[in-house]
Amino acid sequence: MTETPHKHQTMLEMNEALVLGSLRQHELIEAADTLNAQLQEEIAERKRAEALLSFQKQALEMVARGEPVERMLDFLARSMESQSRGEFLVAIHLLEEDGHHFGYVAAPSLPARYAQATRGMDARLQMGPCSAAVVGHKPTVVRDFAAETRWPEFTAEILSLGLRACFTTPIISSDQRVLGTLAIYYRESRDPSPSDRQWVEIVTRMASIAIERKQAEEKLRENEERFRTLFELGPVAIYYCDASGVIQEFNRRAAELWERSPTPGETDERFCGSFKLFRPDGTFMPHEQCPMAEVISGKMSAARDAEVLIERPNGSRVTVIVNIRPLTNQRGGVTGAINCFYDITERKEAEKYQRLLMNELAHRGRNMLAVVQAIAARSLSGPLSLDEAREALTQRIRALARSQSALAAEGFRGARVAEIVRLEIEGFSERVAASGPDVVLDPRRAQTFSLLVHELATNATKHGALSGANGTVAIRWSTEGVGAGARFKFRWQERGGPPVVFPTRHGFGRSLLEKAAALDFATTPKISFVPEGLTYEIDASLPDVAGGASRLGS
Repeated sequence: MTETPHKHQTMLEMNEALVLGSLRQHELIEAADTLNAQLQEEIAERKRAEALLSFQKQALEMVARGEPVERMLDFLARSMESQSRGEFLVAIHLLEEDGHHFGYVAAPSLPARYAQATRGMDARLQMGPCSAAVVGHKPTVVRDFAAETRWPEFTAEILSLGLRACFTTPIISSDQRVLGTLAIYYRESRDPSPSDRQWVEIVTRMASIAIERKQAEEKLRENEERFRTLFELGPVAIYYCDASGVIQEFNRRAAELWERSPTPGETDERFCGSFKLFRPDGTFMPHEQCPMAEVISGKMSAARDAEVLIERPNGSRVTVIVNIRPLTNQRGGVTGAINCFYDITERKEAEKYQRLLMNELAHRGRNMLAVVQAIAARSLSGPLSLDEAREALTQRIRALARSQSALAAEGFRGARVAEIVRLEIEGFSERVAASGPDVVLDPRRAQTFSLLVHELATNATKHGALSGANGTVAIRWSTEGVGAGARFKFRWQERGGPPVVFPTRHGFGRSLLEKAAALDFATTPKISFVPEGLTYEIDASLPDVAGGASRLGS
């Protein structure tokens, strides 16, 4: 009897232990389940994080490789759809350069008609959630298109595709411009989850980087094209040397002035592409001592309006003005230099010619005074009355002035015979016929010739063929032969005037027609005082009397 209570107690204790163990086991199972759920969640979260990191790595690698932005946006859309496990579809819209119209659409799982309907749409018209996101500069959420009334046409199209909800976010640039939109479409009515929002935030950032990269590349390409056009079409010659002086690039104008095209990058082509260089004083300048070499070596900080003579392969030379600026890196080291130079050969020739003209003008001024003095002395020393002498002097000085006009027309290099004759006879009579080839007399002979024609015209008007009503004058000049033996012939012939009487007085006009012509034309003129009319002829060496610009023609 005494063992029965003991056994009973033992059984109670064992039952209690079993109950407690069962409870403990249940707690352990619950704890294990909770731990397993947490572990699974952590594993899933880690996988999402790894997937997100892998996605970001791939996206950045595509950006670094310079993949086309269209391919990049398509990758972003597909990656999002893959991570959503079919929960939503993605559409990434790219705005055109004007910032208002939608252009390219990356919507890999949406029907083609979706892209067709949205491309070209003006966001300012706010015809859908993407437009609203652009205009409002903030995300747009549509929980249920069935209850949406703002965009009836767009809503009907979306519902026909079996889509019910949408979350749209603007893609913002670093300078706060809207570049496009990213939209995710759900097949059921709902709000975007925190995970969805996180993906949208990351993808819009990736899209912004890709789009800005594309825009920067396009702008750089446009700038390069613009500067390349300026580089090639500009009137200034330009070339670039690296830090060792090797020519790396040059434009068309530089090759024209050099009359050669060096090979870019050729180590033998250093500092300048010209055949030879000379200093302004004509001394030879080695390429290693030219302004470009001095700037690259640091001996000169820059070259400003330096004058250099370039000799071309054919031996011709041009004078150029060079301006050189060094190119430096962030540490201030010289990495090369650019030379801009232009041709001033014509300007130098003009300056030289101007100096020549000034010297010639001074010389002619002295000579002119001497001629005027001689004309005045001879005109006033004869038997003429004071009034007659004054008139003769005035007319002769005017003839001299007309010769200067003819000389000025040719830059004082000479004067055309035809122009001298025209200026002298236009005031006398219309009964003068003049003809002959194009001959230019040098300045000295032109001046004398003008005085000769004036004296002949004056004499014809006072005493010869032009003093009556029916008289005529025929003026002819010509050239014969070529080269050193060529001749210049001039003939003045009067007809129809009063009978010619051999002059008994030997005045200044007679001296001018005989002695001045003989002196300046190195030939004795032939004067015939026949009754029918005066004839005056000159037969001189053409090379001796012709100006440098003389042109002969029939």
